[in-house]
Amino acid sequence: MNRFALLGISVIILSACSSDDKDQAFYVKTEEPSISHMHGMGFIGEDLAVATHNGLLKYSEDEWYETTRDNHDYMGFTPFEEGFYASGHPEKGSKIENPLGLIKSTDQGKSIESLAFSGETDFHLLAASFEGETIYGALSQPNSVLTSPGLYRTQNEGEDWEQLSLAGLKATTINGLAVHPSNDEQLALSSEEGIFISNDFGETFSLIEGTLNTTGLTFTEDSLLFSANDGEKVSFNSYQLNQKEITLRGTLPVEPGNNLYLAVNPGNADEVWAAVENNLFFSNNGGATWDNINPGSN
Repeated sequence: MNRFALLGISVIILSACSSDDKDQAFYVKTEEPSISHMHGMGFIGEDLAVATHNGLLKYSEDEWYETTRDNHDYMGFTPFEEGFYASGHPEKGSKIENPLGLIKSTDQGKSIESLAFSGETDFHLLAASFEGETIYGALSQPNSVLTSPGLYRTQNEGEDWEQLSLAGLKATTINGLAVHPSNDEQLALSSEEGIFISNDFGETFSLIEGTLNTTGLTFTEDSLLFSANDGEKVSFNSYQLNQKEITLRGTLPVEPGNNLYLAVNPGNADEVWAAVENNLFFSNNGGATWDNINPGSN
């Protein structure tokens, strides 16, 4: 195993605001939000957050909100109990270094903390345990510290990094990452060959049989939820972690062939969300039926 140490301290990045900007609310209601070019979705507190190419959107108490500034292109967006981690690129004209590296926010994006690799790395895939301390990231290009592409983990928010051994992982591509909400040793990877799951921080993996053509995945406490495309429909399924059984829960009302993002309410496992292209779908019965909450598009 390769272990890397990253020296330095994190930096709080506050937006350069004029007095008029400071008087303006960071989030404002919008009747025409756009979720095109999505890069992640999940809950921050009781609110659903959607990361897009043009900043964050929030769905709270049946209303849509958009940010009025700092509309960064957040990649690898992954919420955790106190906020979110992300990577990506700053908005045009920002004084923040591009790419973002690994960043953190605990105030829904009003300020961001630079943790690692600012100006060096864009993690397109990131995943973190909702309650834990481990962050996983897919590195496509080497940087000044991590000298080879691969999957890495950090357990101290970017100060030290370890490359995952990935024994047993027989995948040609990795389409998505998910981490168990309270057990950060448990990591699932989505690939063309199926879902591979690890129970030892990514050191070894095994294939979950029957998970070909997976288009999205997320954990609850006792299940791994995933969508799959069979060429005719997109099914919504759960894999029981203890029984190791797959159950068909329902069918998503979307066209086959599109990758999507899944999110589950940490306080209510029956509340599930699916986002694809310019549409957001909601289920309050664990995925048996779905309603389209269409936020529109620009």
